[in-house]
Amino acid sequence: MKLNFKNVSSEAYDQLKGEMSRIGVEIEGDNGTISAKGVEGSYNRNAEANTLEITIDKTPFILSKNFVGKKIKEVVTKAGGEVV
Repeated sequence: MKLNFKNVSSEAYDQLKGEMSRIGVEIEGDNGTISAKGVEGSYNRNAEANTLEITIDKTPFILSKNFVGKKIKEVVTKAGGEVV
């Protein structure tokens, strides 16, 4: 599952990182991989363009990709980002 966002300010990105950290998924820097709590994927933020792409490759059996994607969308849009 690929999620694309625009208008992702530094503040919105920091809020996403904080929310992810609360559930044990650390996001450091503007790009990298996610591998924690059964969630695997990658992320790439373009700070100049205020865009963010998150790819979710795997989730644990009890959490669907759609559920994880929905939660990420909620955090980013609440902070002012927009789904592309």
